[in-house]
Amino acid sequence: NAAGGWQGWQDLKVGKVRDGAAVAATSTGRVELVAPGDGLTMRWTQSEPGGAFGRDQDIPFGHAPGSAVALETAPERMTFYWADEGTGGVVAYRPGTWAISLGGSASNVPVAALRAALDGYDCTVLAHRGHDGQVMLAACGTENESGGVWWSPTGESCAGGPALAHDVYGRVVLALIGEDGALH
Repeated sequence: NAAGGWQGWQDLKVGKVRDGAAVAATSTGRVELVAPGDGLTMRWTQSEPGGAFGRDQDIPFGHAPGSAVALETAPERMTFYWADEGTGGVVAYRPGTWAISLGGSASNVPVAALRAALDGYDCTVLAHRGHDGQVMLAACGTENESGGVWWSPTGESCAGGPALAHDVYGRVVLALIGEDGALH
């Protein structure tokens, strides 16, 4: 809810949902949820913070279970990032727009996404674990994925998905569990 507390479970009354839902809250506390189905991505939204979830328009293509993440890229607007179910490439999708292929070759772990100011520009930083375990990193202008995304290898491999966060100084931090089981 808007105060940061958990509410009770709510039955969304839908079947054929696969594992790997992505949930995020907007800056006003409204929650959005996407989950993979058979050849599509199902979406639920709240019309107000703490309100009931309503089924929104399905996204007419699927994503690899467990690969999705949601990021608020403008006030009250989410962008979803995931691995395409067919190609494995990373995709960006904002409701009401076309899906944008970002390349890469993500595995079935969530794509990491973070908004950050880079050299004074509002940017989205992305990271994913490739099929070979290598962590790949990219950045683009927020909501300007169509301008191009270039993936760069970090030289690190991980056992699960990478994570992105801001440190106490606002710098972008990439964290991962290495193949040795240690935090890197």
